[in-house]
Amino acid sequence: MSKVLYVILNGSLNMTAGKAAAQTAHAVAMLPTIHTESFVQDYRRTVIVLSANGREQMDGIVDYLYDAGIVCEAYTDEGVNEVDAFSMTAIAVEPIEEDDERTRAIFSGLNLYKGGNNHYQRAYNELNDLRWTLQNGFEDNTPWYVKLTIKWLRKNK
Repeated sequence: MSKVLYVILNGSLNMTAGKAAAQTAHAVAMLPTIHTESFVQDYRRTVIVLSANGREQMDGIVDYLYDAGIVCEAYTDEGVNEVDAFSMTAIAVEPIEEDDERTRAIFSGLNLYKGGNNHYQRAYNELNDLRWTLQNGFEDNTPWYVKLTIKWLRKNK
């Protein structure tokens, strides 16, 4: 029998691929060894990474799995980069037999994690910061390239 380890990521955080991979690893590392030891040794293992629609759904998943008697661990990030402090980023679920219909039904309502389009969001945020700076003036922490762009924009109106 092959086993599947499910990881659910908080899709509303729009984490980059690197951040999502790190959060997945953090959550899986928190699972008790008794549940992961045979999974790691089995070459027929599968990891499926799914996406939840925010903190509320993440909390609901943890509660549901707990009530169903399924071991899971939720990881909360410190917020050093990309996400706000104390954001629940990932849930790792104990490895489960792949032909377990009950488990398949539990996770069937979630989509595969596709990652965030952070470059679009970051560009949007940068433009908003630039607009604010144009309207309100520079701050001490305004990056040099923003100051240079604003000077150019003012000069070439």
